[in-house]
Amino acid sequence: MTEEARLLRSIASTLEDDAPRLAYADWLYAHNDPRGIFIRAQCQLARMKEGSKRYELAADRNYRLYDKYQDQFQKPFKDLGVIAVEFTRGLASWIYVSPEIFCANAAMLFKLSPALCRLRLCKVPSDIPSFAQMKGLRRISSLCVESGFDVDNFEDKPKLNNTGLKQLADSPNLINLEVLDLHDHEISDSGIEALASSPICNRLTRLVLRNNLIGNSGLKALANSPRLRQLKSLDIVHNRIGNSGCVALAAAPWLKNFSELYLTRNPISGQGIAALAKSPLVSGLNELDLSETKIGDAGLAAIARSPHFANLTLLCVVVAGCGDAGVQSLAESHNLPRLEKLNLSGNLNIGDASMNYLARTETLVSLSVLQVLETGVGNAGVAALAKSVHLNGLRQLDLSGCREVNSEGARALAAATGLEKLNVLNLSHTRLSDKGAASLAKATGLAELEILNLSHTRLTDKGAASLAKATGLKKVKMLEINDIPITTRTHNFLIKRFGNISSDLS
Repeated sequence: MTEEARLLRSIASTLEDDAPRLAYADWLYAHNDPRGIFIRAQCQLARMKEGSKRYELAADRNYRLYDKYQDQFQKPFKDLGVIAVEFTRGLASWIYVSPEIFCANAAMLFKLSPALCRLRLCKVPSDIPSFAQMKGLRRISSLCVESGFDVDNFEDKPKLNNTGLKQLADSPNLINLEVLDLHDHEISDSGIEALASSPICNRLTRLVLRNNLIGNSGLKALANSPRLRQLKSLDIVHNRIGNSGCVALAAAPWLKNFSELYLTRNPISGQGIAALAKSPLVSGLNELDLSETKIGDAGLAAIARSPHFANLTLLCVVVAGCGDAGVQSLAESHNLPRLEKLNLSGNLNIGDASMNYLARTETLVSLSVLQVLETGVGNAGVAALAKSVHLNGLRQLDLSGCREVNSEGARALAAATGLEKLNVLNLSHTRLSDKGAASLAKATGLAELEILNLSHTRLTDKGAASLAKATGLKKVKMLEINDIPITTRTHNFLIKRFGNISSDLS
């Protein structure tokens, strides 16, 4: 066995340990191979805390290294027919490839990188039973099978059906899967029933089944499965899940481990959410997405009343039939102390009253992101938020598409007394005009604002020019003004003033 082969075998035996990788990096460096520097740099970055200055410097160094040598690093994989490859701690860990190429070259691919453990197939295998028998699959912890569109032949790719899923579920080699992604297929309840009883579920922590044909029976099969004890995240967006499915899910013993639940675009009403809200098993949830359901104000009230959502940090109820009464329930709830991100977008019955309720809340103390895109919020609601003494932790406010917001709202924001930590403000697709831009240019209440989006408004070159001469907005470093008629001269002034500009002249 060569020294390099010995080092690679050592890495394969302890993938989570950096020491074998660093030993291999030293060997590569001694042989003038730039992968040595790259492995060491990526391992160093992985140990750092994101957001720190040291992390930013290390990340920039990693980017420059990879940009310089990416063709060289990727070439051995591309030569074997791999479409794309990603590196983790210096070694290839993820590949995007056709099933045929993977089956023909698996041994060589694993030899090139002992850290290879994530596989994304660009299409459904034509011979699933043969694919499922590949012993190399025992090294795979994350599997995604795509469908989609074949751009070369201008036709839809074959989708995975129940028969195909049953054949995958019978595989003796997919037993180390932690992530299984089967989005955009034709899987229905009988396929899910086969999956739920399969040993390939024993180690799953994340299951993605969005855009399939799964109904209540399928979700009940998952809920009753004893093999999903490790599951922490379920994405079952855009299926056929109704209230009875939610009732079954509320009793699933593995739900107690959950941190993420995505139920978007399912025919669920407030009754279904009420069943979940009553279950103490949801107490570990951090993220809950109920967008494009029918939960309405009754669903929001059920969430607000529940003592089991105390760990919720993200709640999305986009286009969910909600109105002011539901937002009032949230604003007055004492059960959501950790809620950081609230997305109420697309609910046309949410208006100024909702913003007044939120402005007066004394319980949503952790709220840092508020999204109310394309709602009925107007200037009065914006003014209430701007003056709130309870939302002083808000860092992002998205009012995009609120057609009742105009320059009066911009003036209220410019003089805000309660948004001193706001970093991101989106006023795109509102009726803001040059007058509003002039107010923002003199803003005294947006001292920490870094990103400002005024695209697709009624702004003209005159308003943009006033921003270029702004006495306020001192920390803004990204200004977006797409679809605004400005001159090259004004564009250049804006670049000089703010640095990064997104406009039709960029």
